[in-house]
Amino acid sequence: MFQFIKFRTFSPLVRCSERKSLLFSKSFLLKILLFLFVFGVMIHFQAKSQPKPEVFIDTVWMRQTWDITSMSFHPSSQFFAVGNEGKYVGIWDVQTGTETKKYNGFESRNVFFSKSGKYLIQGNNRGFIIWDFTSDTSIFSWFGSDDYSSFSLSMSTDERLIATGGRNYIKIWDIQTKKLLKTIDTTILKPNPPNTNFIDVLKLDFSPDGKLLAFPYSTSDKEQTQDIIIYNLQDNKIEYRKNLGNYGRIKFSNDGTKIAYTSTDAGEAIKIMDVNTKHILATIPGFPQGVTKIVFSSDDKFLVFTYSTKILIWNLVEGKLKDTFTTEPPGYFIENCDISNDQKYLAGNSGSVLILWNFHKDVGVPIVNTLKGTMIFPNPAEKNTLNLTFDLIKSEMTTIKIFNIKGQLVKEIDNSYLFQGNHQYTINLSDLVNGSYQLRINSGSYSFSQSFIINR
Repeated sequence: MFQFIKFRTFSPLVRCSERKSLLFSKSFLLKILLFLFVFGVMIHFQAKSQPKPEVFIDTVWMRQTWDITSMSFHPSSQFFAVGNEGKYVGIWDVQTGTETKKYNGFESRNVFFSKSGKYLIQGNNRGFIIWDFTSDTSIFSWFGSDDYSSFSLSMSTDERLIATGGRNYIKIWDIQTKKLLKTIDTTILKPNPPNTNFIDVLKLDFSPDGKLLAFPYSTSDKEQTQDIIIYNLQDNKIEYRKNLGNYGRIKFSNDGTKIAYTSTDAGEAIKIMDVNTKHILATIPGFPQGVTKIVFSSDDKFLVFTYSTKILIWNLVEGKLKDTFTTEPPGYFIENCDISNDQKYLAGNSGSVLILWNFHKDVGVPIVNTLKGTMIFPNPAEKNTLNLTFDLIKSEMTTIKIFNIKGQLVKEIDNSYLFQGNHQYTINLSDLVNGSYQLRINSGSYSFSQSFIINR
């Protein structure tokens, strides 16, 4: 009875409420759908108006060679020279990462190209050879009597003069006539302290106009103090002198208006000085003992220098750090660096490992990224497996390969058309020996590379 009365009394109200709720739900649902449609259209057009994502891949390739002592890009930016302890200079092709030819002779601690790229200069502590880079013939060479004859080398931008710094002197030759033009010795340099037994001229750099020669020297006293000297070759006198402590590195800018050198002031790594006024234009924070090489970019907008385990890029226009390059995995000391003339590439080394990076400026041609969330782990791999995961933004023909440190293909993981979405791989490493490798993914026009180590 109770159940029947309840049904007859409240059923019309319940049904009416249900009808109102149903009508309200349909209306509300239509409003939601309309809102989502309008919102989606707005997002679509906003996304079209936004720039496409830009990704610049740093590491181009890594190669194993002899312990590297110096390096220099050719002005064409197509290849660079690498001096090493293997008693030759290797010429490396930038695009392929292969060593295309060798200049034999001796362990090469000073290697660089002349301004036009016509000459390749190879030197060590005893002397130097100037090679004609087109004909691969030696046009001029000089060697002293001991291992203190030639610590440093520099060629004038007009390719007429070459200077070498040794123990207690600097010698300057005319390249065409092969005649010694000038010797700058301790009677002119007047080392500090004056009772020092000898001085070693460790670095040399001609100003672009050839009128000045800048160099630091190290004394034989207990502290091995170093002075930076700017010597006027026309007036035959010292134009500027400053104590650098124990860390002497120096470099003229390409336009000759500035000079960069390691600082002795607390908290400073490098000072930038106006060559004419001798006023300090800028200081770069850090510590000078980590700086082993200083290079200006071809347009003088960036200062590139090694700093312990990194290569730092300092924006001279904005006065701030632009970028940092490290080894993979990070933590290994970097001794040398150079930047290509077209500013597309940066080269460096850690011991016998030669590394080429993309040097990307703030403007350039971007690479459209079709991958995201790419990870390889564990790194180092201490067992026989390596995990790879990434998200493919759009379906593309994709290859996944592993190369050894010599650039040789050692394993192909995949070569197929992959659909958009997440992809995961467990890579078997049992057939690979311990060492450094590089995993490369090519998807459409986009490339990704990352180095990893097997250390079982």
